[in-house]
Amino acid sequence: MEAALHLHKRMINEGIPCDLQIYTTLISGLLKEGHVENAQKILEDMDKKCMTPSVFIYNTMITGHFKEGNLQEAFRLHNEMLDKGLVPDDTTYDILVNGKVKDGNLFSRPSSY
Repeated sequence: MEAALHLHKRMINEGIPCDLQIYTTLISGLLKEGHVENAQKILEDMDKKCMTPSVFIYNTMITGHFKEGNLQEAFRLHNEMLDKGLVPDDTTYDILVNGKVKDGNLFSRPSSY
């Protein structure tokens, strides 16, 4: 993963634009290794470049935050996804429901609502 991050930084320094596939690969790889904060930085980098993440990227980020026990951020990302006009898929709702069940608060709303 370090090599991929190094290559990403090099691409930025050389003015080579990153596409959605590169961002997806970086975010997925970082989250698989438990690097939620670094994945969040990549997501923020996409936003700065006016790139809209895919539903898959949001699903991956939401899953990563649930694994870290950060329900508020997971649901904030879901709201951000909706604000950007993306339509959650069945996987999104599976992730949200499973995250709430694992937390033991299926019937309570996150405080961000």
